[in-house]
Amino acid sequence: MKKYSEVLAEQEAKHIPFTKEHLDRYDKDFPNGSMRPLLDEIEYLRSVLAECYMWMGRRVTSPLPKKYQWAMSQCWRIHTEGQE
Repeated sequence: MKKYSEVLAEQEAKHIPFTKEHLDRYDKDFPNGSMRPLLDEIEYLRSVLAECYMWMGRRVTSPLPKKYQWAMSQCWRIHTEGQE
């Protein structure tokens, strides 16, 4: 029986991150704009994720910074959509 850490390491080895180059390639492959709304949403969610990573492990000052409030509100929106 494998250890959980070994299973996670195998999954991580198989995972290929979705990069900006992938987004640009899809944009070129579908010139009629059919993928544009999906690509816009992916880019938006990547910006939210980047902001969340920036705040991870940091103490938040008082009053809360606007970018922090924005990122947390988007995270809450996505969380509540998943529960419906």
